[in-house]
Amino acid sequence: MAPDSEHRRQPTLWWKLSLVITCGTLAGAIIPEFVKVFTSVSSRHTREIVTSSREGGASLNILSGFVAGNFSAFWLGMTMMVLMAIAYGVSTTGLVGLMMARRCSRRPRGVRLPGMGP
Repeated sequence: MAPDSEHRRQPTLWWKLSLVITCGTLAGAIIPEFVKVFTSVSSRHTREIVTSSREGGASLNILSGFVAGNFSAFWLGMTMMVLMAIAYGVSTTGLVGLMMARRCSRRPRGVRLPGMGP
């Protein structure tokens, strides 16, 4: 079957693939921005760690760092989960036919690796 006839059968293929690619692109753009929000010098979370290290002891500083780190990891993880769920949901709407390998009509006769000789 020619590739043109497959595309005629799936007229919505373009938006499905573009949405999956967009989710990956958004993940690549959003992750660095979230990291900046949680780790920049002027962020609220970093200022809380600095304040706790000035006013409290070492244990309060460590706990404050753990809380800020867990908060950052939670929101990064949730963002990734949402984007992956969107991409997965779109992929279940009919992209399976595109990913299936076609059966080969001829079996391979002989395979040689370069440099093995005759």
